[in-house]
Amino acid sequence: PMSICNPAIVVPWQPHGAVVLWSVALPPLGDDGVLIRTLTSGVSTGTDRWVVTGQFEWGGFPFPLVPGYQRIGIVESVGASVDSVVAGDVVFATSSRDFVGVAAGWGSHAAWAVSEEKEVFPAQGVPRASGALAVSIQVGVNAASRLSRPEEHRVLVVGDGVIGASAALAAHLRGARVLLAGHHDERLDAVAALQSGIRVVNSHHDWSTQLSEWMPTAVIDTVQRESVTNDYMRYLPCTWNTEGSVNAKSGSAEIVFAGHSPGGVTTWADMAMLQKHEVTIHMISGWTRQRIQYTLELLRSKRMTLDPLIRRIDSASSDISGLLKDVAGGQLASVAACIEWSSE
Repeated sequence: PMSICNPAIVVPWQPHGAVVLWSVALPPLGDDGVLIRTLTSGVSTGTDRWVVTGQFEWGGFPFPLVPGYQRIGIVESVGASVDSVVAGDVVFATSSRDFVGVAAGWGSHAAWAVSEEKEVFPAQGVPRASGALAVSIQVGVNAASRLSRPEEHRVLVVGDGVIGASAALAAHLRGARVLLAGHHDERLDAVAALQSGIRVVNSHHDWSTQLSEWMPTAVIDTVQRESVTNDYMRYLPCTWNTEGSVNAKSGSAEIVFAGHSPGGVTTWADMAMLQKHEVTIHMISGWTRQRIQYTLELLRSKRMTLDPLIRRIDSASSDISGLLKDVAGGQLASVAACIEWSSE
């Protein structure tokens, strides 16, 4: 193991959302490893929440663990077979390797971490706050890219976290008319202020009225709850007189499911009703190298930014525990957050 004082956010033995700041030891670099000094790590309101509370079934991480799956940093050293980056490069990284005695779940909230070369992307010129959330943002960008006729759509985006916000911004960038629905007024107001072309609605207030006025033709659903799906389904166009529909015989609709359903949930929509509507369904998750590269370029070129939506916290701040507690409890006021590990 590499001997270095390495502070990291750690979820200890009980997955209850509490975190501590520990010093963790780094694993050996290895031939394909890239040692990165973290500048900024991104905090997702969704996936980080499920990981720190032990609800992300896809990972199955042991405890203790270091959460986080996205960061911007500077390459300090590389393994013998690495040729895509060199020491001194500014990079974006996804998963890290396990620390000594502490799992990486996926290990980005640390001052130093080792990533495999395939998880590292050149990021010179990418804004640090938005760039540190590039995995989450690319999920939203990917969701918006699935819309077949964006300029013809009235898109309902469900969820006001970082994936919902980035999906709304990306759909608007593609020419769609967008209504963003969530239940955090501060987040919704921030998105509306950032992009005046996006309408927003608090789904706890006059949700049905807004849906009936908007009459969406496509949905990007980052929440994936049956009650929410049932709410918007009746307003989507369908090809024949489906029970409960107010928009029958008016065409076909698209839904992009882009969320995670914790607790072992496998069904969040009535498949028979989707079939009767003849809805085109897109199911997305995770990331690919091509999509992250495209998202980093969107951020670098400033065609898209989320910086004004992101709360910044210094890694030495006493607010760190409160930040992760808010995330674990679904109470984060901002669309997303990031942890600053260096002032450089």
